[in-house]
Amino acid sequence: MRAVVRRTVFLLIGGAVAVTFLLLAASVVGAFATGTSINLWALLVLALASIALVGFLPGIREVQTAAAETLLGATEVVVPEPMRPKHRWRTALWTCVHQIIGFLTGLAIAAVGLAVAVPWVLLSGRTVVNFTGTPLDPPTTGLGWLAVAGVVVAIVVAGVAFVVGAGLAASWSAPLLLGPLGEDRLLLAERRLRREQEYLRLSRDLHDGVGHALSGISLQAAAARRVIGRDPARTEAALAAIEQLAATAAGELDHALGVLRDGSAPRHPEPGAAQLDALLQSHRDLGLEVDARIDPRLTAAGDVPALLDATAYRVCAEALSNAAKHGSGRRAALEVRRDAADLVVRVTNPLGGSVMRQRRAGRGLEGLRERVAVLGGRLETAEDAGQWVLTARLPMGGRRD
Repeated sequence: MRAVVRRTVFLLIGGAVAVTFLLLAASVVGAFATGTSINLWALLVLALASIALVGFLPGIREVQTAAAETLLGATEVVVPEPMRPKHRWRTALWTCVHQIIGFLTGLAIAAVGLAVAVPWVLLSGRTVVNFTGTPLDPPTTGLGWLAVAGVVVAIVVAGVAFVVGAGLAASWSAPLLLGPLGEDRLLLAERRLRREQEYLRLSRDLHDGVGHALSGISLQAAAARRVIGRDPARTEAALAAIEQLAATAAGELDHALGVLRDGSAPRHPEPGAAQLDALLQSHRDLGLEVDARIDPRLTAAGDVPALLDATAYRVCAEALSNAAKHGSGRRAALEVRRDAADLVVRVTNPLGGSVMRQRRAGRGLEGLRERVAVLGGRLETAEDAGQWVLTARLPMGGRRD
């Protein structure tokens, strides 16, 4: 029922606009008429031409599309960029269809209202004058009243059926005239894919940036609580680390909000192998013993493609963060090397029992798998002699099919 009401409102808006154009056309035609009568055909042609011209104006497509989505429930209507002549012609045609059907809908509703009012007038004993000028007196027999009721019911049923059918026809025709053309569909698909890829990248950045910063804050806070009151220097260092990590998380969050608000935001260069020393030091400061073996060739500028370099850093950051939070023994071994065809990252740490097993289904590792797979690589995790082993292989020569 609500959908029928919304469609009817949409059509009545078009009908009201159509009446306005009819009045304007009547004033113009009447100004040039030589007699007292107005040429009906000239009136209709001028009104339709005016309505069609309005459909070519800038902004009409946006208004019609918004109205069709809100009131008709149309989901396949678009505002293409750029607007080409074929789009404007279709918009003008839809504007004419909208206002013509809306005008007829208004007449149908008026007819239903008059049909319902006639019996009440006749019951009061008054005479009704129809459109032909013939008076209609109140019936004097039961058969006459039955005939009046039959005519009223027929008009009401026909009017309601027309209004409902007109709304359905408008909902069906809106996507045909306001929907995307063939070339528009490809552009819309590409735009939607870019937006989805941006949101996917944003979710990974939030996990890699804000997630790791929050994990570090949690670990530093736990360390500070253990030594507070007996090791002021260690407590002060932990609080300073918390302050720095919080600032980092705030920056990452500000970037994410910028992307969501504006659609894009300037990106800071992603960390790579050159920042691995700082990453290792931050984890060592948290009490994690890391035995690191990093191929010195990886820190040479331009020796590794930037995307692979950043992905390798993210793998190291995620693996070490998981080792600190879920491993046991506060130990981990990191190896980053190049072989004949791949950039290899391998991190091992003692298993932490059930907590570590629960972590395997986390979003961090799944996000890393997706990121590595995009580059044609593989990320594998396994248990080996009480150790949790994470291995990522990134092809140096590009994606392998």
